[in-house]
Amino acid sequence: MKRSIQMYEYRQVISQIRLGESDRAIAKTGLVGRTKSKQIRAVADKEGWLNQTTELPADEVLAQCFAKAPAVQSEALSRPYEDQIKQWVSQGIQASTIHQALKTKVTTHPPQSILPASAI
Repeated sequence: MKRSIQMYEYRQVISQIRLGESDRAIAKTGLVGRTKSKQIRAVADKEGWLNQTTELPADEVLAQCFAKAPAVQSEALSRPYEDQIKQWVSQGIQASTIHQALKTKVTTHPPQSILPASAI
């Protein structure tokens, strides 16, 4: 289950990494999983935050480095074929046959070779 991680949690993970804790040990605390700990370690190393003689970065800096990019809304791949799909559905063609026809259409073969002759 994914959950959002607060800035203070990033700070705690970086502190534990600076103390020499392994990703497994950090995951055992329940703060973050091993994968997320590894990701945080990579960013912290790249940014130079693992040096114990320097202070941990401000929350604003952490937020810039760990902020999630907004999800990009993409158009459905079936959009160009919407009218054709509606026509096939109204003719009672099965979804699996439509899917196969679209796969074939995308690879530049005519879908008529897949659809039953009654559907053409």
